[in-house]
Amino acid sequence: MLKIYDVRSVFQINRQQWEACGDAGYACKDDSEVQEERIILDKCPFSKAFQEIYNNYLNGIYANETLILHRPYIGVVGCCRSRGSRYFADDVHTVSYKIIYRERECVSIDWITKHLTAEQAIQYFKDRGMTVCPISLQ
Repeated sequence: MLKIYDVRSVFQINRQQWEACGDAGYACKDDSEVQEERIILDKCPFSKAFQEIYNNYLNGIYANETLILHRPYIGVVGCCRSRGSRYFADDVHTVSYKIIYRERECVSIDWITKHLTAEQAIQYFKDRGMTVCPISLQ
């Protein structure tokens, strides 16, 4: 069954508290495709995490190096942060990153028509027993 989920990205440095990063979003996926939490990095050492982040797009977290000394760092942006944060190898022992999916219980028809493709909207309605379009063609 097709469902709509709120999607959040969170990270953890040195096994401290999980913090939100990146932009909040949504996903429309079949419930068999979605796990409640998808762990991307699990207590990775700095060098391995840096390479993984550098090679793949992760929402709200990026890998870069300083301009003059070329020191590698992991940057974190988004989610109520006025400025991004930088974490250097000297300060970081482990990095964790995961994506959290939470099902939206109440979704309006207006939201569905504005955010989903026509195919997704039709499938969403079919999965819930609606077989007639509620729009008049006159």
